[in-house]
Amino acid sequence: MVRTWAIFLEAIGLLQEQTNKFGRVSRHELESRLNGANDWLDGAFKKTADRIEHIHRAAGTRLTGVDAKNAQHKLKDAKKKLAALDLDYLHLGWDELNRETGDDMPLYEQKLRTTLDTVRGVRDDIHWVYDPAELAIFRFNADALHHFEINQAAPSFPLWRRIEVLRGFYEQLDEERRQLLRQIATVSADIAARVPDVIEGPDKGIQAFPTQPLTLPLSMVEQELDFDADHPN
Repeated sequence: MVRTWAIFLEAIGLLQEQTNKFGRVSRHELESRLNGANDWLDGAFKKTADRIEHIHRAAGTRLTGVDAKNAQHKLKDAKKKLAALDLDYLHLGWDELNRETGDDMPLYEQKLRTTLDTVRGVRDDIHWVYDPAELAIFRFNADALHHFEINQAAPSFPLWRRIEVLRGFYEQLDEERRQLLRQIATVSADIAARVPDVIEGPDKGIQAFPTQPLTLPLSMVEQELDFDADHPN
């Protein structure tokens, strides 16, 4: 029964699990989450966005521009809500908590409603930007990309998930592109090595037979793959 109540209180935001025990929500804990989100936004997020920008300028610019500004706004809202969080009523006696208010409800209910709304709002704002627990178990795959394609325009789609999907996609794209470019270079060098040059006569120094039917398609593919960040193909 106690465990059930603890799970319920955790679900509504008043308790949090801490190493096999539960602790009451506190301003300090929420401030730590907020600071962690700010640190992530200024650190890991920016580094990842910069790497993406080196591959696709427009995608990286959106992350460091519009998306980063939205995140800063969310965190500022969370800070304002947190500043208004009042938990002093938890130290009041039962008689005072049962005192009727002008809202047709006892004081404890009024305060509890306000606390739950505030805590939920703070956590929602922070976790839209950065959710370390979810981030730790996130893995980029085809399902994650499909989910992103369907839900990326939703206002509730979190920033941490957006950049993780884009990081996985562009890292995979860049690695596959580099592998193909290396293969093209190897094949082109092999073709040049296998075809001897004419050693005498008017065609001296020219390859003994034309290799363009092989090298031109490879060259065209190479040009498509060797794109710059401003004009990804």
